[in-house]
Amino acid sequence: MPDIICPLFNLPDHRPLIQQLAEQGIVIRHARPWERTAVYDFVTAQFSQGWADEVVRGFNNNPVTILLALKDKEIVGFSAYEVTARAYFGPTGVTGEHRHQGIGKAVFLAAMYGLRELGYVYGIIGAPGPVDFYLNAAPGLRLPAEWTNIYSARECPSIGSLRE
Repeated sequence: MPDIICPLFNLPDHRPLIQQLAEQGIVIRHARPWERTAVYDFVTAQFSQGWADEVVRGFNNNPVTILLALKDKEIVGFSAYEVTARAYFGPTGVTGEHRHQGIGKAVFLAAMYGLRELGYVYGIIGAPGPVDFYLNAAPGLRLPAEWTNIYSARECPSIGSLRE
């Protein structure tokens, strides 16, 4: 699955969507350091152990680079950025019963704004499953399929072997 590169200075304004969700009782905010275990457990239970391993990396960043979607103080979605690699977005997910409400788009755009605030000009959406979702949510360019992404990099030569 090829990555998508997204220009961070052409992002749509996400504030109206976040406000609309707030009016429905869904809060989008950064995770707090003491929520590490709850987020890890949520991502493991709802998605996968591998995603949870990536996500907890965001708690080591300052600021924390994990966004949460909460309804009645319960996590219903999340997104992570700057966890897998520099300028990378993902993983991200919303529970099944909360999909198709704009939550995924809100946490995605908030994360892309987070990358911009860190000083990046472009963000990379790593090996996205729902390509059309991302390309409809924000401007982006799908990279050529033959380009190796970070998840298939284990098939590439190691950095040490490139110096030889």
